[in-house]
Amino acid sequence: MTLTKSVVHATRWSAFSKASQLAVTIILARLLSPDDVGIVTMASVFTGFVILLSDLGTSAAIIQRANHPPGFLSSLFWINIAVGVIAMAVVAVASPVVALINDEPRLVPVLIVLSLSFPVTGLVALQRALLEKVMRFETLARIEMFSTALGGIVGIAVALAGGGIWALVFQTLAMLAATAAGVWKKSVWRPGFEVSLTEIRSIVGFSGYLTGFNIVNYFARNADYMLIGSVLGKTELGYYSMAYRVLMFPLQNLSAVITRVTLPAFSKIQADDARFRRGYLASIGAIALISFPVMAGIFSVARPFVDAAFGEQWLPIVPILMIFAPVGLLQSIVATAGSIYIAKNQTALMFKWGLFAAVVVVTSFVVGLSWGPTGVAACYGAASLALAYPGMAIPLRLIGLKVKDSLGVLWAPFVSASLMALLVVATSRAVSTVLTGWPLLIVDVAVGAVAYFVLNFLINGDQLRMFRGFFTEQQ
Repeated sequence: MTLTKSVVHATRWSAFSKASQLAVTIILARLLSPDDVGIVTMASVFTGFVILLSDLGTSAAIIQRANHPPGFLSSLFWINIAVGVIAMAVVAVASPVVALINDEPRLVPVLIVLSLSFPVTGLVALQRALLEKVMRFETLARIEMFSTALGGIVGIAVALAGGGIWALVFQTLAMLAATAAGVWKKSVWRPGFEVSLTEIRSIVGFSGYLTGFNIVNYFARNADYMLIGSVLGKTELGYYSMAYRVLMFPLQNLSAVITRVTLPAFSKIQADDARFRRGYLASIGAIALISFPVMAGIFSVARPFVDAAFGEQWLPIVPILMIFAPVGLLQSIVATAGSIYIAKNQTALMFKWGLFAAVVVVTSFVVGLSWGPTGVAACYGAASLALAYPGMAIPLRLIGLKVKDSLGVLWAPFVSASLMALLVVATSRAVSTVLTGWPLLIVDVAVGAVAYFVLNFLINGDQLRMFRGFFTEQQ
């Protein structure tokens, strides 16, 4: 199976999973308040950081290395388990301090319960990496789809029972438990009891820089949550995080799916720059074909979408969604650069760039804070635009590509999506005098879908037919 086919087949199943997540998010937004979402967001910033530390870059090291000496995998497995157990204890002890800093006592039980996920994360990381290494992406996507459905059922049931913030907490735990069960069932490798310090030391350089980048990047990505939560309050954070979740989360997961496919593929051909270039251009072409119309569509129907799906209490997120739309379009492509750094064993360069970018992004959050959540989003958008070119140019040089070379597979989806957005806006304004709510949204989406397909067929017919064939072919 070619790289492009692998990307599309994995994305096909992942699309069902992400659509399910979006549906669950909409239902829970109807059942929960912005305050509830804000509190769990505060907790997730802290727990997410601990989960990040639990991996220590070992998953990427497994995928990047061609051979695994005896004892290598078992050593990493037990290290991950030990780190997960330690992380659980640390979070339980630190939860009162985190609650005090955020002036929210309800964070204490939430953090303690969420800390149960850390040992499970350590249990899953290596098994998932091994499945990715042998490119069993459809298997992983099916597991994610099942875990999303189970987590959604649990979360909605708790919310309907009046559980409030616990709906989001138990949704997270149910998803992780289902993922762990599915991954262990499908993986054939089982750990031994040997631990080799020599094998652990062999990846310290690679994993150290990668972990450093992940820490810096995580801080930069979540500094807006921390600033808004501590300065503006949990309600404003609830609005901001919901907008981010609705728009950016699906796109970041799309990029994650593509990276999951491309990283092991690129690692296999890391010495062949010609094949690397072809594979990379194919992967960003696949992303653009899907993400560009999604971003343009959200931008053009933000108001009717929020009004119909979330209700009036969430209308303050409309301007934030409209700002995040072009940011998401940019990031869906820029985020793929990480697979180049890792496959080329250039995590030191990746860390240095991440450090610079983090300073720029966090500064933008601080500047925008004076204008509320919308100001933070706007300044973040400006910073993302400024970082886009160097963020692509630096890694592309590692495989002999220039930014202008990538425009050849991006311009047609961009033009098609932009024209589609203009047509949807015009249609929405014309029919909004007679239609509102779901009928208006359905008309807008239908017009956008037809317009994008027709425009893409006229402007980008070859690529569209190629991906349509991959989606419809039998395996």
